[in-house]
Amino acid sequence: MESPPANSPNGPAGERAGTDFDLSTGIIDFKVRERRSELLKYGCEVAAAGRRYREAHDKVFGFSMRRVLSALQPGMIPDYSGFESELDAIREESRRIERDIDHSGLEDLPRRAKTAMAFRDALLQYARAVAEAAQNLQHLFRCLRQEKLANPEFADYSEERFRHDRAVYDAAVQEYMRWGARLTELSEKL
Repeated sequence: MESPPANSPNGPAGERAGTDFDLSTGIIDFKVRERRSELLKYGCEVAAAGRRYREAHDKVFGFSMRRVLSALQPGMIPDYSGFESELDAIREESRRIERDIDHSGLEDLPRRAKTAMAFRDALLQYARAVAEAAQNLQHLFRCLRQEKLANPEFADYSEERFRHDRAVYDAAVQEYMRWGARLTELSEKL
């Protein structure tokens, strides 16, 4: 069997080439294009929330002048409340995006649109992962702030409890990174 010409919409075995959204040759399906645009819009929104979270994470755990100063002045109370409010905003934004995706009508994508369905599902998982990581980091900040302020409830926020909370946070960061990599992979195919 002879291969189709290079500009043919069919692949080598006669199957459809191109995106899994395309319906037929020469016909533009605007509803499909609109759905793809909507998926990409949500992708951009959730990526922005993820970037804001990553910046907050890096400010605290990255090598910075703040860490050097806190090591030199151990009595100084870091501004955890500023980080807490930023993380709260990130968590709320991620949850809003998740709700918007859930109620966008994108759950009824055609079955043949496997990449688009996988992208939509990964968007939901990534939004959840960003919200979870932000919430866990916010919990760490809240406990550290309360401990520094000598709050009686947090006076025993020991190394063991901190290590446990940090392990939970590290797992959330891994999930965030895993879904971010998956979204990147899928966006190249969309």
